[in-house]
Amino acid sequence: MKPPKIALLANGPLDNRGNEAILLGTHAILKKHIPEAELSLYSVFNGSREQFEAVETRCRQLGIRHARARLPMKRFGWDWFVRNALRRISPSLEKRFLFHNLPEFLRPCDVALSCGGDLYTPSRKNTVLDIFYRMDDIALNAGLPYFYWGASVGPFTKMTEFEAYFKKHVENIGVFARETATFDYLKGLGKDHGLFLISDPAFAMRPERPDDLAAIGGDIPPDSIGLNINAFLLNFVKDATYPAGAWTEDCLRALRALLKKTQGKIFLIYHVTMPGGAQGGCDRDFMRMLRDRLDEAEKKRTVLLPPGYTAPQLKWVISQMRLLVAARTHATIAAFSTHTPVVSISYSQKSKGLNRDLFETLDYCVDAEKIATEPDALTDAVERALANEDAMRRTLAEKIPAHVANAYKAGEILREILGKRGVL
Repeated sequence: MKPPKIALLANGPLDNRGNEAILLGTHAILKKHIPEAELSLYSVFNGSREQFEAVETRCRQLGIRHARARLPMKRFGWDWFVRNALRRISPSLEKRFLFHNLPEFLRPCDVALSCGGDLYTPSRKNTVLDIFYRMDDIALNAGLPYFYWGASVGPFTKMTEFEAYFKKHVENIGVFARETATFDYLKGLGKDHGLFLISDPAFAMRPERPDDLAAIGGDIPPDSIGLNINAFLLNFVKDATYPAGAWTEDCLRALRALLKKTQGKIFLIYHVTMPGGAQGGCDRDFMRMLRDRLDEAEKKRTVLLPPGYTAPQLKWVISQMRLLVAARTHATIAAFSTHTPVVSISYSQKSKGLNRDLFETLDYCVDAEKIATEPDALTDAVERALANEDAMRRTLAEKIPAHVANAYKAGEILREILGKRGVL
């Protein structure tokens, strides 16, 4: 019998270490439960040549075949003009242009998994990334079993017309939901088959100690606190009169408050370094700007991680922290899965769902907006976490093994599905 061929769709650029964590976790899960499988990755993102080369390099290391959609990389380039013209004529023609090679890519495959994590949730502007629903259509037309893999989905309750469309759209798509909020939402929509509650694939990614710690000052002191914060969170502050400069000041105040909470160091831990600078999509640029504002004594106790750390290396650094205060979901997953206490800066249902699942409380989860509107909300949560540090570690030690097992459970389920189809 030929080895099963599994297509992974839509995982994005590795500048977002969450994408890398999903890819590496998925690889570990599938290689454990379907070791004979041949994996292929179809990238769907608008990026630079360097970003695609990074994905291709990682795929070669993992033995994964790679291809990508035709998303225009350069504004006013030829592909950009063609796409915009086709979009005005017909969404169907635009879809065929962007995913021109996807049918051929899927032809030898036995199953397809959409691995983007957040692709099927509303954006901060309460809109949807419609390009991925068009990708779904092509995958479904290929006649393969098709699944959202380790996904958060919805809620689309404020988008009545779209929710009606989505309810029909998802009927023939299986969903491996990574948290109970997604599972319950889809159940409420009436999805009663092809729905599985698992954990985020990133729980299966193993940490890797960086080869050289000299760039961060050598061994990490045991009383250290990690901070992950960015300008992206400003998008979730609803007050239109609140300026970006005020957000920077509030984040700087939060950093200085953390310095007072420990005798150790504060490690500024990026997880997304997408192009865009301090006020765009780059955690590191934003936190570097904060550190530059500190006085010399504060700077000596504040370590900005050097560029280029991979998701597994960042997970190892996070595992050395006494406490992590973080906005990026996969930074918090790196902490949770290494039994490191976390204060989550929340901007979506993901962090709230994880905190409820693990701690049965939102005491350690602070809405991003409160950093602006309630100056003590974050420091109060940090104080609660430090006061309950041992209890949090015990809770994580008790519950995380089940979450890791639940991430791997997705591979068991997929193997069973392929077996029923006679692929295995």
